[in-house]
Amino acid sequence: MKPETVYCKNLCGPRIYHAAPLLRELSRQGFALLVEESGFKTHEDFWRLFKGTGPGKYPPEEQVQMWFVDEWPRSVSKNTLIVPVDIQEPCPESRKDIAPLLPGQIVPTADEVRDRILRMSAKEGPLTGKKVLINAGPTVEDLDPVRFFSNRSTGKMGLALARAAYVMGADVTLVAGPTSLFFPTYLNLIRVRSAAGMFSAVREQFPNCDMFIAAAAVADFTPENVRQHKIKKTEGKMFLEMRRTTDILKYAGEQKKANQTLIGFSVETTELTRNSRQKLYRKNLDMIVANNPLSEGAGFAGDTNRVTLISREGERKLGKLSKLKTAGIILQEAAKL
Repeated sequence: MKPETVYCKNLCGPRIYHAAPLLRELSRQGFALLVEESGFKTHEDFWRLFKGTGPGKYPPEEQVQMWFVDEWPRSVSKNTLIVPVDIQEPCPESRKDIAPLLPGQIVPTADEVRDRILRMSAKEGPLTGKKVLINAGPTVEDLDPVRFFSNRSTGKMGLALARAAYVMGADVTLVAGPTSLFFPTYLNLIRVRSAAGMFSAVREQFPNCDMFIAAAAVADFTPENVRQHKIKKTEGKMFLEMRRTTDILKYAGEQKKANQTLIGFSVETTELTRNSRQKLYRKNLDMIVANNPLSEGAGFAGDTNRVTLISREGERKLGKLSKLKTAGIILQEAAKL
């Protein structure tokens, strides 16, 4: 990648994004630092803005704060990353400290800014111009005002896929079940709670997407009746009547057009390849991502995964990788289908 410019200027635009500790990474990637209309003319001077950090020393993670906006000065190339510098006193040290300074604004994470930098640096990716729909996380099926049924999914794999798709140039819509994750502001985010809500959102978005990746852990069953009041504890056993939820992936496979790509996930604890390949054909998928949550480095909640990519042409087994790296490989393979 040829060197780019980080353009710094004291201004605020209509949409302000927080960019956290990325100067070190930018330097490693060959970005130059340009400061205009500011008293800080050198790389070292810029570092002195942050808690008195001297030349040659990098501040701890989450300490460096930068900003970038959507307004482009006429004198600067569109390929330039704009980072307006507007340092408060004392210098904010984290997203939590910055939020009160921007009332009404969403304060994105360092990961979001990294993704924006990589997308801009790539100029054109394998998914440029494509609309990618992803669902992620668990669903919650209410039993009464206090209790519900859910599963162990955290949504991390789905979020990783959404980030990787964005970096590759896609317009990404993410349908997310209840999760504590912080989602980048560049996503078209649709929040849902139940399997029914997720099906409704996917059904609305699916006709207009080029690719749908079904990464959510959608409940297979939901209570037949949701109680209006808390169920009181009684002696003996309690029996609950459950009914099947709509199979979102099966629906998508039945509705899929020739120009759409459909990717599913398979979680199996036995006969991983055979069961996953059967699901591939049964639900009319182009590719299925199979994993065993009992394998070391795989499964829910963690930051790594260990998957096998299965298509109609063959399969590719990936070793233990970060979920973001895994997502990138999944999308690279999907773009070839």
